[in-house]
Amino acid sequence: MESKSTRLERRQLSHRREKCMTVSLKKDSLLDTCFEKLGHCVRENQSRVSFDLAVYKSKAKSLPIFKHKFDSVNSLHSSR
Repeated sequence: MESKSTRLERRQLSHRREKCMTVSLKKDSLLDTCFEKLGHCVRENQSRVSFDLAVYKSKAKSLPIFKHKFDSVNSLHSSR
């Protein structure tokens, strides 16, 4: 189980990375950056989920395409 201090350190680190990217963007030091590709880096550190996981799992059995998308997202996070 993760300690409270470890969770706090991770949140602070996440905030620093996001703030650093924002400052770099304002200074135009991010020259050829595609933010669509970097979006997952920012979202990965957030704890909120954009959909109801229980409903999504129940619909995944009847909709194989959505299940495939859900599995590919999970495989990206589990490979780290």
